[in-house]
Amino acid sequence: MKTLAALSVFTQGLSAAGLLMTALPALAESEAAGGTRLDEIVVTAEKRSEKLQDVPGSISVIAAEQIEKFHATQLTDLGAYVPGLQVDSLGTPGQTQLTIRGIAPLSSNATVGTYIDDSPMGATGFHERGGSYAVDMLPYDVKQIEVLAGPQGTLYGANALGGLIKYELIQPNLNGTNVRAGLDVESVHNASDPGVGVRLFVNSALIDNTLGAILSYAQERTPGYIDNAATGQKGQNSGLQQAGRAALRWDATDTLEITLNGLYQRTVSDGVATVALGANSMQPLFGNLTDNNLTPNGYDSVLRHVSADIKWQLPWAEFVSATSWAEKTDNVTQDATLTYQALLPLLGGPADGRVDFPLLLTSKRFTQELRLSSLNGVNTEWLAGAYFDHERATNFQYLNTFDDTNASLAPEGLSPLFVAALPSIYREWAGFANITQHFTKAFDIGAGVRYARNTQSFTEIIEPGSPILAAASVPGDSAEGVWTWSVKPRWHITDATMAYAVVSTGYQAGGPNTALPGAPKQVNSSTLTNYELGLKSSLWERRATFDLAIFQLDWQKIQLPATLPGGISYVANGGTARSRGAEIEATGQITRRFSVRGSVTYTDAILTSDALSIGGHNGDPLPFVPKWAGSVVADYTQHAFGHWDFDGGLGVRATGARYSVGPFALDQLRTAGYGAVDLNAALANDHYSIRLYAKNVLDKRAYLTAFSFPDLSNTVVVQNEGVVIQPRTIGVSLEAKF
Repeated sequence: MKTLAALSVFTQGLSAAGLLMTALPALAESEAAGGTRLDEIVVTAEKRSEKLQDVPGSISVIAAEQIEKFHATQLTDLGAYVPGLQVDSLGTPGQTQLTIRGIAPLSSNATVGTYIDDSPMGATGFHERGGSYAVDMLPYDVKQIEVLAGPQGTLYGANALGGLIKYELIQPNLNGTNVRAGLDVESVHNASDPGVGVRLFVNSALIDNTLGAILSYAQERTPGYIDNAATGQKGQNSGLQQAGRAALRWDATDTLEITLNGLYQRTVSDGVATVALGANSMQPLFGNLTDNNLTPNGYDSVLRHVSADIKWQLPWAEFVSATSWAEKTDNVTQDATLTYQALLPLLGGPADGRVDFPLLLTSKRFTQELRLSSLNGVNTEWLAGAYFDHERATNFQYLNTFDDTNASLAPEGLSPLFVAALPSIYREWAGFANITQHFTKAFDIGAGVRYARNTQSFTEIIEPGSPILAAASVPGDSAEGVWTWSVKPRWHITDATMAYAVVSTGYQAGGPNTALPGAPKQVNSSTLTNYELGLKSSLWERRATFDLAIFQLDWQKIQLPATLPGGISYVANGGTARSRGAEIEATGQITRRFSVRGSVTYTDAILTSDALSIGGHNGDPLPFVPKWAGSVVADYTQHAFGHWDFDGGLGVRATGARYSVGPFALDQLRTAGYGAVDLNAALANDHYSIRLYAKNVLDKRAYLTAFSFPDLSNTVVVQNEGVVIQPRTIGVSLEAKF
């Protein structure tokens, strides 16, 4: 029955495509002759350059032009414009959770992978909380962002369970010089200070046709707009983002290319964009943009990344070596007073004392990938490679206590209440291979397989004097091998229309567990199987595209959080889930001057067995997943005067209601759906531009996600918190190009 339903939806999509093919010319009959065609988009999703419309899979591309027009500085500015992607925030850029097609990070580990060019980012093991701290770049010199939906385990390995986000950076010029410099000034509703951004980008050939380099720097200051009812502070969540990059490309010969890249990213915030909500009502307690934290919720994240890519064009194949080293540090401080304050009198402290929870996450990661691939255009295309990953990481956490004057309670021996260090080592070796056999010009089948084996060591170190747990140093280790595979038949119905099917698998890495009573010694990998039917069509002489995908994902051995009294948590496998739905994305160059792009996503993601550790039962919806989401982007261009042109744009993003993980039941925290409108308009010539932009121009008040403060007995929610979308932001951007 499921197959028949899927075929029914797919057939309806074919009919819709036919209707669109008929309707589009009528929309712009007067423009048909000589009208502007859509540019061909090239992606590297399958680790070779291909036209987007030829790839058998669902891929969305965020172009640099869209990033610039909407003045996007973080993933939450872009996520709602991508079908199937849900970007949730804990209140700052970098404190980011990613969900694709309903596969959400229910535990601390990521379910969506992140790459910068050919380099994987973030920690693989679940002790490093990669599910809550995804790489969130300030995307100034990004060429495009590719979002791959569905498991990508065959080519990209662990933690690309639900999909992958891939930042593709601008490459150095080998001819000529490009220089860009810019300045932004913006006003955010409820902020006392303006926001300011500066940027500089230099891309120049050093030796024509041989050597080129890039130097860039960008900085963005966002003023605080969250007030504090408890302390009286105004704008407590001001933040700073910085990005620097140096790159060098050397074409040593006609067939040998070497690229070196160094990247630095830092995000610092004095606080988070959270609002105090009622324990039961989910309504603001002190005002729409007001919190009541008693200690600052600070955040400081640094990413350092170095890579070396070698491409060697052989007469019969292409060889690629991708080497990377990355160090990521997330220094987080969370106000934990509402959860732990009741414990202080039991230890001789004051009833009105304060508690914060500092958390330091560090990860140092070295990766090496070697691969060899056939040339494009042959009847049998193939790719084979090997991958090695070595990571050292530490999760250092403790509870700090203060009296009502913010003086440390250390003299009484109550600070810290808890001290723990969780160092770990992750090693992985993998081999993978893909083959695509072209049986005719119209029909081919691709297949791939990957085997990965990881070994992990982990030590749980509890410092002496911790009253919550006794001092201990407990080692742990694990080893696991995982197979992933994919099959992708593809049929070019016409030169402009392609239908495809995908069956693919992915996994989320397991590992040694925290040593606690009742906790399993090892967490196994979560696995997922994806079934997908899709249609991609270029219409109206390539003035429009129409993409349809329907999917079902079956998720086994879900990694779930479990908590002991006192708030001590661990991870366990439990339960199964499935996510099914459909995505439609269409783009049209309606006239020479006017284009429109829109998408609609339906996702029905539910548990298919009980998950009692998070209060979930068979049939409950998965958290962080709206059933409906959609967006529309319209752009208009027009000659203004002299050498100046005008362009203007409108973006509408809408997200349905969804749940967050509560301490007792999945439906404890339900955030309402919302819609937001973004606007932009610019005057530009060959060298200068001035752009006005407005984010959330209607000043919609809504929450990206929510979480609870339970008491230590885990029986009562003291208070909820909601992460608010950024209020109305209006700015002007000036840029010079030479």
